[in-house]
Amino acid sequence: MNCELNVLSKPDGSVILSQADSVVVAAVYGPYEMKHTKIEDDMPFQVSFKPKAGPTNNLCKTYEDMIRGACESVIFRKSYNRHETALLVQELQNGGSVLPCAINASCLALINSGIDMQHMIAAASCAVDKDGNFHVHPARQQTKNACKLVTASFESVNHNVVTLTTEGPFTEAEFERAVQMCREAAIKVFDYYKDLVTQYANAIL
Repeated sequence: MNCELNVLSKPDGSVILSQADSVVVAAVYGPYEMKHTKIEDDMPFQVSFKPKAGPTNNLCKTYEDMIRGACESVIFRKSYNRHETALLVQELQNGGSVLPCAINASCLALINSGIDMQHMIAAASCAVDKDGNFHVHPARQQTKNACKLVTASFESVNHNVVTLTTEGPFTEAEFERAVQMCREAAIKVFDYYKDLVTQYANAIL
């Protein structure tokens, strides 16, 4: 993984992240005070995922739902009930694991924005090929050749699953192994977050 914070000047938090040959930029705008009169119980959180080329499609909408679900689980939204926030994720390169890369970039952008968070989130994918081999953070070709794929995000306290999506029919044993491998990969991502934030904090002191 490679990451750079504050890559954009206008957002409140931004990051460019490369992971498993996938590269995305994530930017957080807000929380901003709502200009209309309607008051929400929770802060509205809008997510937009843009592919590298072409218009958005159903897959982009699925990604947006997964990213939103993961992010909303960690933000203290009731603290911002008169505010709204938007998250923009732009795909620059799809190396096969773009969804977990997008979720991880979103978490780092939220951290960079300074928004109140309960904990961090990290995501990983695990693909299973026709020979029964498991591949964590699968590359593009491994994803294409996979007959089963699971992508899961986890919270940083107890490492419980926050969001999860699967493709293909898993046996119970395969599913449990794939999720556990994703969890182990996510724990390494959390370690990367901590090192990155420490370096960033020292750089601005």
